[in-house]
Amino acid sequence: MRHVAYVFLLSSLMALGMACGTVSDEPPGSADPRVRADANPVELEGSKVVLAGMTVNVEIADNWETRGRGLSGRTRLGPNEGMIFLYPRADMRSFWMKGCLIGLDILFLDDDGRVLNIASLDPPEDEEIEDSIPSADSMAPSRMVLELRKGWCEEHGVKPGERVRLSKTVRGRLQALRRKSS
Repeated sequence: MRHVAYVFLLSSLMALGMACGTVSDEPPGSADPRVRADANPVELEGSKVVLAGMTVNVEIADNWETRGRGLSGRTRLGPNEGMIFLYPRADMRSFWMKGCLIGLDILFLDDDGRVLNIASLDPPEDEEIEDSIPSADSMAPSRMVLELRKGWCEEHGVKPGERVRLSKTVRGRLQALRRKSS
């Protein structure tokens, strides 16, 4: 009997998850939702980080909504612009390119801002086939992820082991996240 209850509970949770995952604020018949994101961006706090001697203007994504949206729908990213994703604690991370219209360099960073690994990904060719959406995983527990225009790391000679210098704003947001999750 416990097995039946467990299966029922698991099935109910899966159905709820699928229902939540398919809810959309797009009107029926609207254009590609990836384009809408650029036309109606969420205002994010900006800051700066320094990598390879270059100052990079970053948007801070530090909650479920902003991390989930990321750079999806953007049609361009300036030469020294990006987004930094902040988490309460280091963990294995996986990022995918769903909804991305531009290629990205994805840098997984540890607690100190040291680059663990870098993935350089192109936007998906066909989002209808989920298995074809490019993705990247951290090679070790990551506390932050930095996304830059594809090719930025190669252009500036960035390799794993390099350190990203974080602004006071970014460090403050990391501390606030850690306190909030304690």
